Amino acid sequence: MNSNFLFRECLKLRILLVMSLFFKISYLAAGGIPYVAVVQPTSTVYSDSLIFGYSDNKMALNLGLDIEVGIQGGIQLTEEFSKRLKGNKITEIWFAVGKVPTKQHNYVFISKKLGLVDFDYKQAVERVDSGWNKIILDKPFEISGEELFVGYRLVSSGDIFSMDGREDNELANFIRLTQDENDSTCAWQHQSGGNINIQVVVQGDHLPQNDLAVEGCLTKSYAKTGEPTPIKIWVRNTGAAEIKSIEANAYIDNSLCGEFIADNIDIKRNQIALVNLGDILVDVNGLHDLKVTVSKVNGMDDENESDNSILKKNIVCKKEYSNRKVLLEHFSTMKCVNCPTAHSTIDDALFYREDVIHVIHHSAYGTDPLTIDASNDYTFFYSNGSQTSVYAPGCMLDRTNMSKYGATDGSESTLGPVFFPQRTNFGHLLDESLSRPAYVTVDVKPTYDPTNRKLMVGVSGQVPDEDVNRYVKGDDTRLNIFLIEDSIIGYQAGANNPQRYFHNAAIRQVLTSIWGDSVVFDIGKYKSREYECILPETWNPMQMHVVAFLSNYNPLNPNDCEVLNANAEDIRNVIASGVYDASLKTDASRTVRIEKYCLVLDYEPSSYRIYNLNGELVSDGANCGRRIDLNSLQKGVYVCKIFSSFGIQVVKISI
Repeated sequence: MNSNFLFRECLKLRILLVMSLFFKISYLAAGGIPYVAVVQPTSTVYSDSLIFGYSDNKMALNLGLDIEVGIQGGIQLTEEFSKRLKGNKITEIWFAVGKVPTKQHNYVFISKKLGLVDFDYKQAVERVDSGWNKIILDKPFEISGEELFVGYRLVSSGDIFSMDGREDNELANFIRLTQDENDSTCAWQHQSGGNINIQVVVQGDHLPQNDLAVEGCLTKSYAKTGEPTPIKIWVRNTGAAEIKSIEANAYIDNSLCGEFIADNIDIKRNQIALVNLGDILVDVNGLHDLKVTVSKVNGMDDENESDNSILKKNIVCKKEYSNRKVLLEHFSTMKCVNCPTAHSTIDDALFYREDVIHVIHHSAYGTDPLTIDASNDYTFFYSNGSQTSVYAPGCMLDRTNMSKYGATDGSESTLGPVFFPQRTNFGHLLDESLSRPAYVTVDVKPTYDPTNRKLMVGVSGQVPDEDVNRYVKGDDTRLNIFLIEDSIIGYQAGANNPQRYFHNAAIRQVLTSIWGDSVVFDIGKYKSREYECILPETWNPMQMHVVAFLSNYNPLNPNDCEVLNANAEDIRNVIASGVYDASLKTDASRTVRIEKYCLVLDYEPSSYRIYNLNGELVSDGANCGRRIDLNSLQKGVYVCKIFSSFGIQVVKISI
């Protein structure tokens, strides 16, 4: 298994790396926050407590060693940030670990410099458990305005060191590995793989209240002239008060092009959220720079303007462009012990990106109950037409060979479009694919009759004008249609709970021929015939979607089959009743179904809890009988934990 966990040799012991996934419920993007034209002044509730940290709370990557060793991890509070908190006190240190340490009696520390053991504050921790640990300091540490380092030391073997899997931040990934913590030959160094899961609670009577930091801008590297281009920003609440509204401006080449207000949002302390600002219009072809600046938080001036702006350079604008949705095809099987780690890598990358359609072929490392014949045929894309090297996990983006952007089979350049998904570069490969515009549209129109479970699908689209050859490259353009199902519970080797694993994005059927059906353009437009399918009773249409894409096909060259564009449509969006009455089949012995905005059970639970896909509790109750009311939930996807004498049952709900 590939890993980026790099340590120096200490005490002349060569340490071997072990890397694993600490599986959690998948986190997905929070979705668009509504844009409104008018906002009332927000009444801010004063808070005397602030949470600071760089991680996003996800235990996406757990790393460790095959021998027992001392691991120190730390994050840095810059002098600039510390000055803003001067006079307030650190009262708690929170940190996450991937497993219970093999030795207890560890400690946390605070220090003005990152030395060996000469810390300004040190406190023993008698017991550390897997997951998040919240340590209340015996004596609150007063912040003087100087640079600070906060961290811990743990002694353990195995996958204990926890990171969030985001882009590396060198303020948040300090690590030191020792057999003897007094050994001066083992220095602190930076560990790639994201940010260490450490957070700090600061309390006081003069904390910044209305403050945020803009951490990213989610928009394409291209725009179509004269048509709306959506702008979304990733923000972190760096103040003490919860954020309820944001005001922002967008500039193209330093000229104001949009004023936005996002209201009715709820971003808690140190929480990261995706805020949908709205659309801008770019009227001039060419190369442009986009700048987004947040001006007000909760109707008041942001208390630190230095981190309120983000610049996205070189956005190309042309009238011929169409929005591209990238097709991510992923080879994975239930037998593959390395595949859960790849699932985590992909989920983390998709959390920060949109317009990616994920499809999983259960092939390339044996077969399993979700394997279909077409997926075995698609291992063709591992080759260059003659040589073949098949493995799992493997991925391909728009059936394009990404070797020139750094894609490898784990060590060498890939023969065909399939590559090994490595956390160090997977997001960059996605960004490269997302940066390319499309020139042809793909409109998917499914209809579904729940009475006879009959699905019908039609696909149409067009190029910018009648000159098809100018925009559609390749000698044989094909339309491909897949049926995909999420939340299938089954076995998965390498998972924490291998007998109950949620398999998402599984390809169930190819409605076209395996290599697609020929597309004929007429005056720049195309339209498919209508495809029909009767869904088996074991498939849940509320968890299914239709994926369609246009691609070139060359049976002699896998590197000449690039996808031109793709699109997807959920079947549940076209079910007239809104909620489909069908068994969720989450457990062989216990039945749960959705009926008229209720979960209907065949047993009486003691209690239940419903979470959104950010892991936030949105509803709970007890002694509800055999019906759990869902009327209070907005449209979306949720995870419900049901507690009873049978144990805990987990149900994924689509509304």
